[in-house]
Amino acid sequence: MSVGKAPRTALVVGGDSAFGSVLSPQLRARGWRVIETTRRGERDVAGRPLLDLSSDDLPRALGAIVEELVDVAFLCAGVTKIAECRRDPEGTARINVEAIEAVSRALLSHGAFVIFPSVNHVFDGRRPFAKPHDPIAPPTEYGRQKAEAERRLQATGDAVGIMRFSKVLADSYSVLDSWIDAWRRGEPAQPFADMVMSPVARADACAAQVRLAELRIPGTYHVSGARDISYADAARIGAETLGVDPRLVQPLKAGLSGVKLEHIPENTALDCSTSTEHLGFVPPDPEPVLAEYFLTSLGER
Repeated sequence: MSVGKAPRTALVVGGDSAFGSVLSPQLRARGWRVIETTRRGERDVAGRPLLDLSSDDLPRALGAIVEELVDVAFLCAGVTKIAECRRDPEGTARINVEAIEAVSRALLSHGAFVIFPSVNHVFDGRRPFAKPHDPIAPPTEYGRQKAEAERRLQATGDAVGIMRFSKVLADSYSVLDSWIDAWRRGEPAQPFADMVMSPVARADACAAQVRLAELRIPGTYHVSGARDISYADAARIGAETLGVDPRLVQPLKAGLSGVKLEHIPENTALDCSTSTEHLGFVPPDPEPVLAEYFLTSLGER
């Protein structure tokens, strides 16, 4: 009787995060054994053990969860709200930088390949289609934390894959959801005409990470939409998709909205040629990504 090859083991730090909740099913569908953690309680309903990223003894806590070798680890946990990082730079950096480095070092020392999701906020947005090795210039505290975490991970060794994302559309995006709510009330949406995004669906963003896990090619990768689209045009797509009167889309400039924004980038789309070459990722056009989001969100709200 032949013995089958043991399944590869993946650790998803932040199994209940926006990425983790989709990564884990995708990995299992491809034959991986998956270990997930949470930082929201001792053990959640899915049985994920607690890994508190604010702990002073992360390596020990991690060792108690991972009792065997891990082939690949995804570092999906962290503070992702730009405003929260701005309000509490020290507290959020303890999680987004210090904890990420500590967990990475512990995993790398045991032979794991580490995948770190980063963001286009490490760039200032002045250069269109920034390449992986272009100079970084993060204009926000969140971007600075991601850039510093990248730097530290790159210094830990060669078994690291950094993946920078543009706007990833998951189950909920408050800006787009607010337009849907306004239209339901018969009120106009007021998207910013001078802000852009380069959306990509979460399932595709996760699939690129899974492919990197299978190939284990170190480096920095970009995953974004094929081009930028203004929030005003995104709202027009939403209105058309949902059959909303186009007069209920009333764009305005961000500076006239009364909303305080830390930074408004001119460009958010990234050069994804490395990801296309090695991972087979093809940057999607923004229109179908947005249309799918609006259709899905309407059904879930």
